[in-house]
Amino acid sequence: MTPAQLPTTDPALNQALQMMASAKPASSSSKERRKSKRYSYPANQSIAPYDRSGLPTKEQFRQVHCQDLSTTGISFHWPESPDFDYIVILLHNAGTPIYVTGRITSVRQDPDAPAQMLVGCQFTGRVNVR
Repeated sequence: MTPAQLPTTDPALNQALQMMASAKPASSSSKERRKSKRYSYPANQSIAPYDRSGLPTKEQFRQVHCQDLSTTGISFHWPESPDFDYIVILLHNAGTPIYVTGRITSVRQDPDAPAQMLVGCQFTGRVNVR
C-alpha cells in the first residue's frame, strides 16, 4: 500500500494522512502485530492529553516528534511515561486543522534516545470543530 492509497472513511483525514505519510515503510520486526502498514514519519505534530469531554486548550498542546504513521495509529516521542490514556493530535496541513483522537497502546523506552519514551497510539476518532 502506498501513501496515496491509505484508506480511511473520512476524506479530510485520508487527505491529511496521504500528505504526511512517507513513501519509506518503517522497519518491522518479527513481533509485528499491526494490521496496517507503518510509514516512517519524522515530523513534528501537536499532541495534548484528552479527557474525552472537549477539545484541550491551545496551551495544553505540546510539540512532539513523531516516528511512524499508519491508517490506524501513530507513534511519537514523549519525555516521560504519560500519565494519561487518551490524546488529541492536531494534524497540521494546508487546509483546516484536523483533530484526531487516540488511545495509548504502548509505552517503551526509546532505544535511540534513552531519555525519551516512545508512545504508540491507536486512532479512535476525530473531533469536529466548527
